Amino acid sequence: MARRDINFVPDRINSGWISCIQLSLLLIVLFTAAPLAAQWRVGEIRIEGNEQVGGDRLRKVLSLKRGEPYAEWMIEDDRSRLIALYRSRGFLQAEVDEFAKEIDLQNQRVDVTVTIREGKQTILASIQTAGNIVFASTSLVELVDVRTGRPLDARQLNVLKQRIIDRYHQHGYLHVRVHDRFYFPQSERQAEVYFDIDEGPQVYVGQISISGNDNIKTSVVHRALEIRPGETYSEEKMRRSKANLYRIGILNDIRHELIFHGEDSSVVDVEITMVEGEFRSVGVGGGLGDVDGLRGWLEWGHYNLADRALSLLQLTRITYQPFEQTPAYEYSYSSSLTLRQPYFLNSKIEASTTGLFEKVSYSHHDEEKLAVNILLRNMITQRRELSLLLELNQRNIFNVDTSTADQSTVDNRGNNITNLISPLAMFDLRDDRFNPQKGVLVVARSTLAGGPLLPGSISFYRFSIETSYLYPVYRLGNNTPLIVAFRVKLGTVREFGGTASVPPTEAFNIGGAKSLRGYSELSLGPLNDRNVPGNVLVESNFELRFPVWSSFGGVLFLDAANVFDELHFDDRFRLLTTAGIGARYHTPIGPLRIDFAFKLNNFRSSRVERAGDQIEEERDSWGRIHFGIGHAF
Repeated sequence: MARRDINFVPDRINSGWISCIQLSLLLIVLFTAAPLAAQWRVGEIRIEGNEQVGGDRLRKVLSLKRGEPYAEWMIEDDRSRLIALYRSRGFLQAEVDEFAKEIDLQNQRVDVTVTIREGKQTILASIQTAGNIVFASTSLVELVDVRTGRPLDARQLNVLKQRIIDRYHQHGYLHVRVHDRFYFPQSERQAEVYFDIDEGPQVYVGQISISGNDNIKTSVVHRALEIRPGETYSEEKMRRSKANLYRIGILNDIRHELIFHGEDSSVVDVEITMVEGEFRSVGVGGGLGDVDGLRGWLEWGHYNLADRALSLLQLTRITYQPFEQTPAYEYSYSSSLTLRQPYFLNSKIEASTTGLFEKVSYSHHDEEKLAVNILLRNMITQRRELSLLLELNQRNIFNVDTSTADQSTVDNRGNNITNLISPLAMFDLRDDRFNPQKGVLVVARSTLAGGPLLPGSISFYRFSIETSYLYPVYRLGNNTPLIVAFRVKLGTVREFGGTASVPPTEAFNIGGAKSLRGYSELSLGPLNDRNVPGNVLVESNFELRFPVWSSFGGVLFLDAANVFDELHFDDRFRLLTTAGIGARYHTPIGPLRIDFAFKLNNFRSSRVERAGDQIEEERDSWGRIHFGIGHAF
């Protein structure tokens, strides 16, 4: 018995050790299996049965790539991709068989064979609509450029169908139903497409309820809305209403829900729910800029005074430029206090008033400015802006180096009082504000200072207009397209009423990362060089923007600009030109950019130059490297 007991215990111990060893081996297998599985690679990809679409084009669509990791989920995804490609080329009966797989255990490789039955290609003969009364058939069909006589693109037809629905929704027909059907009059090679439209009743706004505005008065919210009880409901107006609410600046989230009074009801109630953000803020920061050099700022603000979205913001900013031998300005200091009221007097106008003190040390003089202004700006849309600025300022120009400063600086020494009015019009038709790929931007600005209506020490008028245009010339797949972009800016400024000359800060000064690349900031103009008048501006920029990889892109650019005393179209009209290459890293708020700009020609002044002039140093340099955030234009 004793022997059995002794033998029994080791047996149980050995059994336990064996179980532990087996469990350990199992865990090792389980934990090493995933890495081993991840090592399986895609081998050869053979495509059979394709006659109308080339194999290379089909392989580009596949997520399976030779030599890359293999995953089973890619199979069905790739089948869908291939079918979608054939549908877009008019092969409505195209089929893709299950992928045949050959497993190479030794090399841990999966060879894939794709068999395609293309079928016949269908040509789009015509597109027609039926049942539509509100809109003409031609206006609906032309919402998308779907051309007849070409292979039927099922994806484009789906886009057209959605555009038709959107058009009706914009005009209050929320119950519209659109069904597509195909008719083959002779054979499957020709197709007539019909969109049967059931328009339904036009829907009107019933009650509008608002919730979540615990600290913002409901009257402020209603002023931002573009939908009204009793009016036709429009998805576009609702979208703009939410955009208006976000522009107030104190709401984190806005949602809306439509409540119908029964099926196909002509009345809809709108429930708007919002989430408020923080109303107070304190911020401090710093950075490094191409113009400013070192910069820092401090701000505090309250954005919902009296529960009416009335904001009060104080901002202090300091800059110092230690990196440039001849900077646009060595240092600057500014402090401002702004009171802002959206939807001023129950209108779509945003009103603000600002008190400002500013001191700047330029190359040849120092300048202090004390100002108060009123800005009225429309709040219709972010794409169109009309604004009016009224300002009273006192400007003191002192510490003037008369041997190097421009005559306009000398003329305006001491304290001068300026009353001015400045309207602005902006029309932004680009597809995106930060990373546009197509569209047009037009900005026109004018300023009138002095005269009988605006008495002061200085009288002048100023006008400028700027137009930029972007167009995508080529797109490869879903990548960022190759974009051609150019800008033209023209301007003029003139003194009148006994004023000797326009102050240098009001004249045109060019050069820098967003103007004439290759020259330092504001280096060309009366602000920093006595040899360059700034009464007339001619500026143009051209860029060829191209994708490189992922979020990286590149730019080839050509800039041409100059400032003049008078505009003469003879040998005195000469533009400074620079060219270069740049790199871009795209972010949601615009690209991070670096530009290498080289001078193609240089400034030749008719005035006498002196040793040490900044323009002399500019002429001797090869160009500049510019850093920045956002596109140059």
